[in-house]
This record gives sequence, structure tokens and C-alpha cells, in this order.
Amino acid sequence: MKKFTIFTIILTIVVVVVLAELMAKDYIPGFSTGSSVATDQGSNGDMKLTLPSSLDINKSIATNILGADGGDLTNKLGADNTVLPTDDEENMGPIAIDTTAGPAFLDPDSFEDPTTQSPTASKKTDTQVTDTSGLKDFEDEAPLATFSTSANVYLRDEQIKSAGFTGGYLESEPLDGRLFKTIDISDLIDVEATKTNIRSELEILAKVYVFKVGIANSASEVYQTLKLKASQGLNITLNETNEFGSASFFMNDPVRSDTAFLTVRIAGLVYSFSYPKNYHSQIKNLIQLIAWELG
Repeated sequence: MKKFTIFTIILTIVVVVVLAELMAKDYIPGFSTGSSVATDQGSNGDMKLTLPSSLDINKSIATNILGADGGDLTNKLGADNTVLPTDDEENMGPIAIDTTAGPAFLDPDSFEDPTTQSPTASKKTDTQVTDTSGLKDFEDEAPLATFSTSANVYLRDEQIKSAGFTGGYLESEPLDGRLFKTIDISDLIDVEATKTNIRSELEILAKVYVFKVGIANSASEVYQTLKLKASQGLNITLNETNEFGSASFFMNDPVRSDTAFLTVRIAGLVYSFSYPKNYHSQIKNLIQLIAWELG
């Protein structure tokens, strides 16, 4: 019984202390004497809620966004947040933005070629013209004399050197429609004829005519036509030896007695050679090389 009485007294003291602490910290509405929330009775008998000054809604509404009510802006600490213009801004008029001119990196005149402009050179104007004289244009055609038939499958540099024309090279020559300068070949049908010189730096060693025959003709017919045309020359005699290729003949011209004129049919092509007679061994070797290659 005594223990229960002692426990009751201690519990009562604890409750009283807790209540006093809560009242001291304004945790219980209606018991605060400061600026905490309280309810008052109005003159008409209605109950009215009294808020502390820090929660006064009228003061909170007074803090508005910038420029909302046209008045000064103050924060909850009372500081003035109005942005004041500087002296330069007060004297500055509206800023005009030029929208007609693009950025500098889009202006082609703002660039200079470092390979053609010196550091102190002025910017190139629209009226300046670049001087391209003396420069090689890859669209220009090279002179005919610079072309070599060394890559031609019908006659190549390797062949003439192997035949014995040491130091010789090939050079194209325009064909004037005549074989050996006396036989007219301009009327040959479906035939592509070329003329090539075998030469050194000092002289022409031999001349080679190559007749490439199309499908509308044949190498045999072209050979026979050339033989017939050659025999019609003044004081001309033919000597068909068939010594070279599939068929061959020599044309003898008494006016040019030191020169040999030889026509040979090799496979599907016809070759004609004119050369000083002292180069006969080299021409014979060349014909043999061509025949081996063409079969």
C-alpha cells in the first residue's frame, strides 16, 4: 500500500512538470500569454483565431513578385530588393541589333589564303583576278608528240630494244592517209591505222604502220588490198616472199633504193615497215617478237 502511494505521488509530480513545460513552450493553445496562436471571442460572440505576428497572412501577402503591384519589393527581413540602374544604363538609349549582317565566320571575305597573302597584305577584293599563267591545267591536252605507244599492245618499247634498237624509243606520228607516203589508204573500210617512229635522239631508225581490222573486214583482205595498191605505183615491183608472219611482201621503189618497204600479216593485224636496209636484222627480230606475242 505504501509503495502504491509513493508511485502515485511521483507520477503526479511528473505530470505537473510536463504540463508546466508544455505551457511554457506554447505547445498547448489557449495557455500562451505571448504571440502564439490563441482564440478570442469577438463582440458578436464568435470565436476568432489569433495568429502570431510571424504567421500574419496580411504581412505575407505584402511580399509580392517583382513589379506585380508597382510598389517596392521587400523580403521578409525588410531589405529593399529594388534593382537600381547604373549611370551608364540611365544614359543609354535602346540597343539596336543589326540583323542584316551575318556572323563573321559566315563571311567569305573574312578569310585569307595564307599561301598567297603576306601577314600585312590587305584583304582580297571581289575585283581581283588570280593569275594562273604558267600553271599546268589537268584539263589541257598534251601535244601529240609527247604521246608514246610504249603501252600499246601492238608495239612496245621493250620489243624494239630487245630487237636490237639499243637506246631507241617510240614516238607517234600523225598519219596523212598514205602508206610509205605513196600508197593511198584513206579508203580502207573498218580499219584503224597508226604510224609510229622508232627513233633515237639523233635520227629516225624505222617507221611502223599498224592496221587494226574491225569486224566488217579481215586482216587477209586488208593485206591483199595493200599489195594491190602498192603494185600500182610507177616503176614499183613487188616481191612476195612470205618469209615473215602468215604472209609478207616487199615493195621495191627504184627512187628510194636504200629504203626497204615490208608488209606483214601477223595473226589478225597487218604491219608495214619502212627502214634503211642496214637495219634489216633488227626489223627481222622485231617481227619475230611480235609474232611470238600475238601467236
